Amino acid sequence: MAVIYPPLVEEGYQHCVAIGMQISKEAVFQYLYEQGIINAFGYPTEMALSNGLVAEFTEWENSSFDEFLALYPVFQAFDAEFFEQVDGFWQVKPKCLEKFFTTLEQQSLDNHSWMQLEAFFEQREMMNE
Repeated sequence: MAVIYPPLVEEGYQHCVAIGMQISKEAVFQYLYEQGIINAFGYPTEMALSNGLVAEFTEWENSSFDEFLALYPVFQAFDAEFFEQVDGFWQVKPKCLEKFFTTLEQQSLDNHSWMQLEAFFEQREMMNE
């Protein structure tokens, strides 16, 4: 029987593997739990959220463009013409993707901005499955 780990544990594990660490998912879970980043069920703790250790991105269907920008402030650097709503969710227009990524590469992004981008594209990947 396979153990299904919470998303934060999976992300932490993938990060550790990417930097060359040899660690188990169980060890990642235990570490995050002991540090107070996740609770026993794998959800982020209030401490982790309030200190910016993790971020929660809940995107609602048919949100306004202003609501979208409030959730993903990293996109405030882009003109509204870069985006369109598809099936109730904001997407980067396919014809704008190249310019979009070129613009992103030219920006100096902080960790929170990278988290926003990761959450944005992860959500789109899940929607397209």
